[in-house]
Amino acid sequence: MRIPFQEDDIPLKTSDKIEEHLQNGVSFLQAQHEVLARILGILEEINRMIPSVGASPSATELKELLSRYRDLQGELQWLGTLEFNDRNLFSPDERVRSFKLFRTASRNVPKIKRFPILLRLDPIVECSTPENLSGAELREALNAINEMIGQNTAAESDLRNCFTLLAGEPAPARELHFTEQKTQSWVAEIMVRSNPLLAQAHLDADQLQRLLHENAS
Repeated sequence: MRIPFQEDDIPLKTSDKIEEHLQNGVSFLQAQHEVLARILGILEEINRMIPSVGASPSATELKELLSRYRDLQGELQWLGTLEFNDRNLFSPDERVRSFKLFRTASRNVPKIKRFPILLRLDPIVECSTPENLSGAELREALNAINEMIGQNTAAESDLRNCFTLLAGEPAPARELHFTEQKTQSWVAEIMVRSNPLLAQAHLDADQLQRLLHENAS
């Protein structure tokens, strides 16, 4: 059983093709997670730079702090523009962007989010000194990054579960938890249609095409 391909595509088996896309998706999410974790660490360090009430650092300490602050600002700018496999890790504007697990995927196939990271980082990058930072904006940025990390982790877990069920050999009694119900439904449907015995008796090639390829829906 094969996914319908364009004439210039390599005709890989269904399981092989899905495995490839799942691996690519997990790798993207892992790269995104590493960058988000580093951004969170930078924001936490900047938060510690904000002078407490009554503090009076020396001129040398202020100079060193400002130098470090500017280094962190530069790193934040750079991290927000990183790519993975020629695709931006984060949205270039103020909207959450997403892309399908593979190009012609149907609407139920998992999508990978690209968060609007610059929306949260720009106010911090543009502030001249730590003491001038808005505490509210910094807290919002910290909360937003933590939420993004949570969503990233859940998405990666779902893709790993997809991989276990579609490309691995899961134990029959093992229960896998999916965050996205539609992802679980998609996997279940793929598994039913990929069962050799069911395929031999019931498989409709057009149904498989509609399941995997949006342009055939």
